Amino acid sequence: LVKINCDGAFHQNSASGGWGFVIRDSAGNVVCEGSGRLDHLLNSFHAEVIACIHGLKAAAELGIEQVILETDALMVQQAVSSSAYGLSFASEPVCELKHLVHSSFSSFESKYKPRDCNRVAHALAALGVECETETSPLLDELPTCIRELVVRHNGNGM
Repeated sequence: LVKINCDGAFHQNSASGGWGFVIRDSAGNVVCEGSGRLDHLLNSFHAEVIACIHGLKAAAELGIEQVILETDALMVQQAVSSSAYGLSFASEPVCELKHLVHSSFSSFESKYKPRDCNRVAHALAALGVECETETSPLLDELPTCIRELVVRHNGNGM
């Protein structure tokens, strides 16, 4: 069982932003993390959904089957848990997110958490905004400022 924290960043003026995620095991240790740039975004909801897709894809590629997804975007948590968002303004990425959940994981739970619980993913999304291309590979090593956030929040566990 792992916990994935995801976050998206959105800049309305440029319709661009970033995504970030961190996957942690039950002891709070980082298993994987990633960040990247996004262009041609519709809104912040769009960025948040794409961040979740990246986090879930990474977990699936690692062969992880039991996942708790945490986001500070209540609409995203509701979208992944409900059929009501199937025809939303960002229906294609929402459908991709739902398909990924149903096809890749034997156990899945999504939770809304306040931004304070999502600081590492938030910092990674901010880092993603600075990337030059639309996507970035998984990070080989966490930047020092983000590593410090992980250490501070590691006591929270699952």
